[in-house]
Amino acid sequence: MDEPTVTALRTLAELRHRDPESVRARSAAVIEAAPPDATVRAAAEWVHGLALHELGHAGAAVAHYRAAVRDGDAVTTAAARASLAMSLLAVGDAAGARREIGLARRDPPAAALRYVEPLWAVHLQRTGRLDDALVVFDRVVPLLDREGDRPGLARTLLNRGTLLAYQGRFDRAVSDLARSESLAAELGHGLLSAMAAHNLGFTEGRRFAIPAGLAAFDRARAAYRAVGDPPRQVAVLVADHCELLLHAGLARDARAAALDALRPGAAEVDRSHETEIRLLLAQAHLHCGDAREAMAEAARAADGFRRDGRRPWVALARYVEIRAEVLATEEERLPDPALVRRARDVVRRLDDGGWPTEAAHARALLGRLATAAGDVRSARRQLASVAGLRGRGGVDVRTAGWHARALLRLADGDRSGAKRALRRGLALVEDHRAALTAAELRAGAAVQAHELARLGLRLALADGRPLEVLRWAERGRAGALRLPPIAPPSDDDLTAALIALHAERAAAGGGTRVAALEAEIKTRTLRSGGAGGGAAPGLDVAAARAALTGTLVEFAVLERRVHAVVVTRTSARLVDLGAVEPMERELAFLLAGHRRRLAGRRAGGDAAAGRLGDLLIAPLGLDADGDLVVVPAGILHDLPWAALPPLYGRRLVVAPSADLWHRRRRPHRPAGSVLLVAGPGLPGATAEVRALAGLHPGARTLTGPAATVDAVLAAFGDADLVHVAAHGHYRSDSPLFSALELADRSLTMYELESAVGAPPTVVLPACDAGRPTVLTGDELLGTTTAMLARGVRSVVAPVLPVPDRETAELMVELHRSLAAGAAPSAALAAVARAVADDPGLRPVAAAFVCVGAAETADLTPPAVPSPRPDRRAAAAAAPAVSLPGAAGG
Repeated sequence: MDEPTVTALRTLAELRHRDPESVRARSAAVIEAAPPDATVRAAAEWVHGLALHELGHAGAAVAHYRAAVRDGDAVTTAAARASLAMSLLAVGDAAGARREIGLARRDPPAAALRYVEPLWAVHLQRTGRLDDALVVFDRVVPLLDREGDRPGLARTLLNRGTLLAYQGRFDRAVSDLARSESLAAELGHGLLSAMAAHNLGFTEGRRFAIPAGLAAFDRARAAYRAVGDPPRQVAVLVADHCELLLHAGLARDARAAALDALRPGAAEVDRSHETEIRLLLAQAHLHCGDAREAMAEAARAADGFRRDGRRPWVALARYVEIRAEVLATEEERLPDPALVRRARDVVRRLDDGGWPTEAAHARALLGRLATAAGDVRSARRQLASVAGLRGRGGVDVRTAGWHARALLRLADGDRSGAKRALRRGLALVEDHRAALTAAELRAGAAVQAHELARLGLRLALADGRPLEVLRWAERGRAGALRLPPIAPPSDDDLTAALIALHAERAAAGGGTRVAALEAEIKTRTLRSGGAGGGAAPGLDVAAARAALTGTLVEFAVLERRVHAVVVTRTSARLVDLGAVEPMERELAFLLAGHRRRLAGRRAGGDAAAGRLGDLLIAPLGLDADGDLVVVPAGILHDLPWAALPPLYGRRLVVAPSADLWHRRRRPHRPAGSVLLVAGPGLPGATAEVRALAGLHPGARTLTGPAATVDAVLAAFGDADLVHVAAHGHYRSDSPLFSALELADRSLTMYELESAVGAPPTVVLPACDAGRPTVLTGDELLGTTTAMLARGVRSVVAPVLPVPDRETAELMVELHRSLAAGAAPSAALAAVARAVADDPGLRPVAAAFVCVGAAETADLTPPAVPSPRPDRRAAAAAAPAVSLPGAAGG
């Protein structure tokens, strides 16, 4: 045997993480030279297989490994069999992989242990036997350290760190992965360094350190790019980024990422990772509320894992499938015994595989199912196990522990103890949320609190105490908006990406480039953000009631029924408004009809508005007049409240939460400084700003080329009242990309976070600007809520597209009232009353809402005259005053 050449080839194998293409070429040259020494040729075949596997060609690597096994010496044969097992796993041949790794471990020479044992551990890990794998890893790491095998040590620390992350041992995992990344960098092994950063991002995501996870993914992405973007690793990075988004509560983004990874023509991914992405897609569907889609994808994933022999992964897919089935059927029937048995089998399999985090979640589900099925003894056993985890692990495991503790207290008849446990779990989520530094992360954190708040609300409704229902409804609502504003971030690269995005859209660039820029902007915002604030305390019910000058109505939706708490200074009532289905139906009719009417096609929506008034308002027994604060829930966030006959022309504030309404309240004062902005593409916008400036002497105006993003942001916080006449773009798929068109580019809600300070009042008559996207836990994202998150107290905006000329006419009258000292809600109500008999203007006024906080001790607004024919004629003769309408807004 030519030992020097074989040794040189084994040394070459260690370079595959630095330059896999070079290793492939050099080993191919040896094979093509057909050396007479079969052991040399076999070693070259093994090295060639390693390089191919690294480059993402696991199937092609198999034949080379088999040639190495056939002709190699004992060390090469054992190493090649172990490597063959990894490639067979990647192509889905689990039985073959098990056979080859078994043969590799049958009396290998001592010199082969450094190759075989780490891969044996990886095999155990990839097939779900995590506890067994950790035992082997813990034996291998000291061995490699003693032998000075730094490349092997870096690889093994990489794999052990990933395993520890799955087991929830995050501190050890981070230590291993950080050391692996450092070693790989010192060795110049770019690919290995990229993989270590990649898995570090995965680990940080699992412990809900989302910004740190994204930063690690950024390092991994750059490192992969430096070595030519190997398809397999890049595809896995996409999948792990999808999982991190799920941990962050960004289910829509996670679903989009998973679907993109699975589309034909996407980056190459081996079959085992494709199945993992399908499981992530099932989880994303589940978090988005699409139970049927989640069930279908989870079943596909389970079939794939079973085919590949990955039994604990099968159990994990079955757990997701059961969760989806419960979501799809919980309102129709109690869980049957077969479902409970399936959940019990899932728990057992996850326990056997050494997956404690996943087993804890499955055990919590089993406890709830057993309780519903009447199997109290089994339920207690499962819940007690989960409750013991409430002091350790990630925030998801700890909240599951407090949820289980609450259910145990309920089983003991201790309702007060159950509520205390729920409050402890919710406080944990609030502490976690307060440390986050991006609006989307704050909103996404509600995923961890949702079930706790739902159970608390269910208990409060059963007790029938209105103020208790109010407190629990508030705990599951708009928690992100109650936190102090995020300190403005400083990120020149973020600004550059926003400018590039605007330029790409202006040039009608391709969707791929736009999508890439949007992904970069979102990642930068999630990763960096600004400084977070402390957690906000809960609603002070007594203080909020004392601040009322009328009535507060807070809606809650639970198990497809709508409830309302009606609160005044002296009374509180709880009203069951019935099933949500008729309200959903009438709301769809109302919105469709009003959109047709506002687009100038034909009248519509009045009958549905009347029926919704009968369903939602009439049963509340409200006084005929007086101030009203409405806190919507679920689908009711889309409702143009003034369109309901009982509420039209009434002074009304729509608040994301009663706590926000109360916490932001201030004595109202007439605006001292006013900022008026006219965006491009609206022929009458400058004329409108000129007209409004006549009502506000000394107002600062930004029109034409002066109305830039930077100018608006710089002036935003110095004004008491801001009015922006600009085209608006609402993005339901990604609400913080909702934008206002200014002179140089779009002002997205991402960039609004860079504004310093906030005006008390913003008037924003852009199409759909008042419409939020509703996330889990009644968390809200959108144009109006981005304003509130910055500290704005009141925003006047439409929840529908509105026509240009009529809107401009109403805005002049609104500002006439504001200039006279009226609070925003009072000014909007006065305008609505003034145009009540005008069939062209009434639906426009009804499309507007005043969203935000209490404004106390305001002056009584003057009467606003109805628009007269002569004033309309004068307006028709003047240059058009235009705001975004149905066509362009």
